[in-house]
Amino acid sequence: MSRWFSRWSATLLALIVSLPAAADSARERLTRFYDQVETMRADFEQVRLREGSETGRRHAGEVVIHRPGRFRFEYIEPYEQLYVSDGGRVWSWDPGLEQVIVQDVTAILGNTPAALLAGNEPLEETFRIAEVGGTDGERWVELRPREDAENFEQVRLTFGPEHIRALEIVDGTGQTSRMTFSRVAYGIAVDEGRFHFEPPEGADVVDETD
Repeated sequence: MSRWFSRWSATLLALIVSLPAAADSARERLTRFYDQVETMRADFEQVRLREGSETGRRHAGEVVIHRPGRFRFEYIEPYEQLYVSDGGRVWSWDPGLEQVIVQDVTAILGNTPAALLAGNEPLEETFRIAEVGGTDGERWVELRPREDAENFEQVRLTFGPEHIRALEIVDGTGQTSRMTFSRVAYGIAVDEGRFHFEPPEGADVVDETD
């Protein structure tokens, strides 16, 4: 799962402080999402789909973000996984394996989907951005990395009138990972302790920060 998260490094996930008008374009909603929101929490449901498939394995959990660089993705179903960043390091904790992988946050952000959620670098410098339609108040925007990305080809974000609703990634093999958000809250007070992780006693710690 930690290698998967690097592909999302992503994920992600914070959002618009002021509500956009119904006539706002997808690009305007993306700009507000990226430029105006410092903190966010949401429940998420993630499904990974093979090319041509409409069903896939379901994962669910909670995400908390404090820009720049701090995030906490906590998977609860069907098994526990945890990804925590304090803005400098990322801890990937797998309770089943009793293993922690520690990485530099710069290895997770950059031209990756996580940069959309937790980063603060100008999007136009990293991604080609295109509006791709919308229905019933939703707006869709597609982003492709300006430089070749090892683990994904494109990202599509779905925005409702008030909040981000979904993030969808297509990787180089044609597999799609779709994360939908619910109970989204922006501009919340966040306990900074949630962005730190102390490996449990006896855990196998793999440090990749050197």
